[in-house]
Amino acid sequence: MIFSQQSQLPIERLKPDLYNIRKPAPPKATGETQRSSFSVNRAFLQSFTVSPRSTMRIKGEKGTKVIFPKQCFVDSTGSVISSDIRIEMLEAYSKADLVLNHLQTVCGEGLLESGGTIYLNAYLNDTAVALQEGTSFEISFPTDDKQWDMSIFYGDTTREEINWISNQAAGDYLRQNVFGGGFSTLFKRAPLRKKMRDYKKIDKYIRQSTRLGWINCDRLIQIQNSEKFDLAVTVSDSSELTVYLVFHAMNSVMSRFCREGQTTFSYVPINKPLTVFGIKQTSDNILYGSKKIRLSENQSVHLNLEPISESELLARMEELD
Repeated sequence: MIFSQQSQLPIERLKPDLYNIRKPAPPKATGETQRSSFSVNRAFLQSFTVSPRSTMRIKGEKGTKVIFPKQCFVDSTGSVISSDIRIEMLEAYSKADLVLNHLQTVCGEGLLESGGTIYLNAYLNDTAVALQEGTSFEISFPTDDKQWDMSIFYGDTTREEINWISNQAAGDYLRQNVFGGGFSTLFKRAPLRKKMRDYKKIDKYIRQSTRLGWINCDRLIQIQNSEKFDLAVTVSDSSELTVYLVFHAMNSVMSRFCREGQTTFSYVPINKPLTVFGIKQTSDNILYGSKKIRLSENQSVHLNLEPISESELLARMEELD
């Protein structure tokens, strides 16, 4: 089985714009009709050229595999496309990936733990194309951390911070392809030792998607509302910037756009070690401030922003994992 590797990007692979929230609006993903305030960091995009005349397979730099059925793309008139398609993909697996791509792992009032986030879009020449109605395609997210309850979430990008919406109808191919009869069947019939041995063999989450755009393989972290509180953050800079909460023991991130030197995070779980930090890019330098805390009921944190070099900032981001 051959997967297409990344082809030469049609745009220069620019130095990542790591810090600015205000970017040009991205191309609309399939099914996205509202104006988006959230944009794709194009510096991280990978590009693949595939032929829709047969099954299309691509593999990203971080190991994500995507399989599209043949003739699944249509143009603006609804006609099936037979010419070569360019597919763009972005992969975000680590906490640093999430932050550098302005992503958070939040579903409404709930906190998610990410097993991998991707962005997908498809083009005929430079015109975005759509999936044919009723089409689903397969995504394989590589993992070393096996969690049985990972499922697909789609990104709502109509706000400044991305919000994830659960796709309850997404087919869970992991259950069929890895365990045959599924987790429930396996856990009912197999001896405990065999269950755990088979479980440890998992090195990927295989899921079905019916949409392009932002796609996340997540699980909802079960936390009672009585164990969630507000965290108020103030910063020494009164202009606009982004503040992040990065949880140490989970692949989870929350973000808020900060105006006039203050913002508030709601529904933050208590007793979870985390790092609070703010990043701002000016015309002259990068400003950064951070503080490690463990939330205990409603509290506030103040961040002093200081100049930092790009190499120092990237090193701080790598330390998040």
